[in-house]
Amino acid sequence: MRQFGGATTRTLDQMLSSSVDAVYIATHPDSHHAYALAALTAGKHVLCEKPFMLNGQQLEDVLVAASTRGLLFMEAMKTPFFPLYRRLREHLEQDPIGQVAFVRAGSSVANIPLNHPIYNLDLGGGSLLGIGPYEAFLALDWLGPVERVQTFGRIGPTGIDTFATLQTMHLNGIAQLYCGLGLHGEGDALLAGPLGNVAIASKWWNPAHATIRYVDGHTVELDEPFESTGFNYEIGHFCDLLRNNCTESLIITYDMSRQMMSIPRSCPSCDQPRLPPGALGERLAGISLIFGPSMLTDGISVSAKSPIALIESSRVVPEISRETFFPSADLSLLIHTASMFGLKPCGCPEWSLGATVVS
Repeated sequence: MRQFGGATTRTLDQMLSSSVDAVYIATHPDSHHAYALAALTAGKHVLCEKPFMLNGQQLEDVLVAASTRGLLFMEAMKTPFFPLYRRLREHLEQDPIGQVAFVRAGSSVANIPLNHPIYNLDLGGGSLLGIGPYEAFLALDWLGPVERVQTFGRIGPTGIDTFATLQTMHLNGIAQLYCGLGLHGEGDALLAGPLGNVAIASKWWNPAHATIRYVDGHTVELDEPFESTGFNYEIGHFCDLLRNNCTESLIITYDMSRQMMSIPRSCPSCDQPRLPPGALGERLAGISLIFGPSMLTDGISVSAKSPIALIESSRVVPEISRETFFPSADLSLLIHTASMFGLKPCGCPEWSLGATVVS
């Protein structure tokens, strides 16, 4: 670090009181909110690793803090800045496959040890938050805003989601996505349009090779090796924004980050307040949980008589049992709450949920 003119500090306060212009937050997800607010309060620009925040309220807190201070805040999503990804965009402008209307992508990593932080629920672990933002980005980047989400998944022994599949309906098409731990996924991606398709090779989030196959029979191969880990490209973009006095990226916009969060948030294992063990059964009586306006509720109350009852804008949803499948956006909150208390839909460690996502 010293060879580049840097210095080490022992505390966060020391670092934030120094002359640095910006902070790159690459800690565990549970600390992103506090560190980002501290940095912005100190007048520092912020580049923050995905997942941006643990829930929508944290995200809005930080975006408001950045906007009111005129500071740059960006989610560190590296994929769109890789040479291959940019070249692919440029090529399809000249030799199009038409409007992409289907995206298939995913990643599952088999060899991560159980003591890794991604398996720690308290640190914001899980495949949806640790891996899912990449898949969400790809679908949003090519298909536009998300409108509906259907998910299936499995909860592991540490309480985090170990595998999830998502089918998402967007303004311009449909995506099939997956993310997981403990299984070896291929990690490739497919973009399909009416005039052809694009296959991005394994580890598509670090793209280096793509094959474009056209309906008329011709094929184009794109190869663009990348340097280092690829993080250098997103950092370069962030630094360019700083030099140009920009406060928001036009590629990873605030709205893109909101949308990337809305997709995994539709799954019952995400966006849950953490409660102490044992908050089950009779202990449910008298507990009240308040969610922000983006959740479309005034609050959620839990009683011992019925596992969960939802109050939405003064309208009480009828009592339902834990075996019920919840097909709507309103009732998806019931699954969030049930899962939070250790109650699993259908009485098993898998979930199935169809939800309308409202940003």
